[in-house]
Amino acid sequence: MPPPDRTSATIFQGVSPHDPAVNDEDLSGMELSIMTSQVLLFEDTLIEAVGGVGRISAGTVPCDLLNDMARSGWAPLVKQLPYDYLMEPYEPRSPNAMQEDYPRLYDGEYGPTGKALTAASTPSGAFFFFMQSTLWEDIADKSNDYFTEKIDERVEKQYNKQVAREKKHPNFKRKAREQIKTELEKTVDITARELCVFVGLLVARTIAPNKEKLEHHWNTVDEGGIPRGCFGQFMTRDRFMHLSRNLHFSSNSDERAKKDRAWKLRPVIDLLQSRFQRGYTPPPTMAFDEAMLPSQSSFSRMRVFMKDKPHKWGTKLFMLCCSSSAYCIR
Repeated sequence: MPPPDRTSATIFQGVSPHDPAVNDEDLSGMELSIMTSQVLLFEDTLIEAVGGVGRISAGTVPCDLLNDMARSGWAPLVKQLPYDYLMEPYEPRSPNAMQEDYPRLYDGEYGPTGKALTAASTPSGAFFFFMQSTLWEDIADKSNDYFTEKIDERVEKQYNKQVAREKKHPNFKRKAREQIKTELEKTVDITARELCVFVGLLVARTIAPNKEKLEHHWNTVDEGGIPRGCFGQFMTRDRFMHLSRNLHFSSNSDERAKKDRAWKLRPVIDLLQSRFQRGYTPPPTMAFDEAMLPSQSSFSRMRVFMKDKPHKWGTKLFMLCCSSSAYCIR
């Protein structure tokens, strides 16, 4: 039996294990419709060297040719740049180049306004420059309205809990719905000052966090790094929970709540937009970029997922900033 011919590489294909294989002799003189319908990415010299497109499609390229290509068929990679001027040496531009290109560009002073600098003399002054007192009063009114709106629903929930508790503990006496509602109506209205204290306690909690229970901040004994009685000096635990449960920035009954995804925070956003612009004179050149406010809360209607960001879940913002100080103008 003569030895097999190793001068060519043949691919045998079959439709099933019982079908006869197909070799290059069966494909001689035939042009595959697949190759004619596709764009060929081969050089003409290569097609001529292997003996035509038919041999490439059949997989019968001579082994000697492939070995020669492996040894000497490589060429340096040529990078194609979109613009030729990118290859030229960089020439620094003069400081007045922007004014020369755009003669009508603003050339006055820019930066923080006088009122903003005066307010920024203290941390609290800078904070209240942006978060005006009118905003706190409006938040307090909206929170009280939300509490009044939900009072009947909460009366029913408390009554049902007391009924279930009475079944487990016969000695327990439930209260009537009218009595529960009367007690809830005696709750003191939320004030703007209380909201400021509430936000201050939230900031303090980030400095000394307690991942077990929020109530531990009101412990009468030391809890790890949290000193005893610290939060209780400013607000009682039940009052803090009342504010956190009823905190609202806008009315849910407004028609815009159905269409505006940011309606829950719309009053805060609108005020910050105006205060950002009043506190800073825009420069002639500004930067536009995007940012992410990290948040994994499923209650946020503005939450998006971006897999390429460091914080994948959050609210995506488009920000117009000063190109030199990174101050957010809008």
